[in-house]
Amino acid sequence: GKLPHSAAVTWVVAGEYLRVLPAPPGTGTGSAALQTNQLRCRLHEVLTLGEVAVCELQPLELPHALVHVNLPTAQLAEHGWVPGSELLLSLPAEGIHIMPLRTA
Repeated sequence: GKLPHSAAVTWVVAGEYLRVLPAPPGTGTGSAALQTNQLRCRLHEVLTLGEVAVCELQPLELPHALVHVNLPTAQLAEHGWVPGSELLLSLPAEGIHIMPLRTA
């Protein structure tokens, strides 16, 4: 009720709420049902900066979108995630913030 009915909006997710998980077996568009606010993603790019890696994820259902997350380098190694790997991005509702789109 804080925004006008037809207001243009954008959204952000607070980084501390994001969870990157291994994709379940049988991944790919249209396979196994996902939980609410989960996106199947492809690890598009990785820039390793010591113990942290800056990662670019491309949601499979939204190929024009990119999501940037910082992940522990150890997590990438533990799961064998390299560019091209499929994984799951969890976006809990409490971490999603909707804001009016600024036009200026």
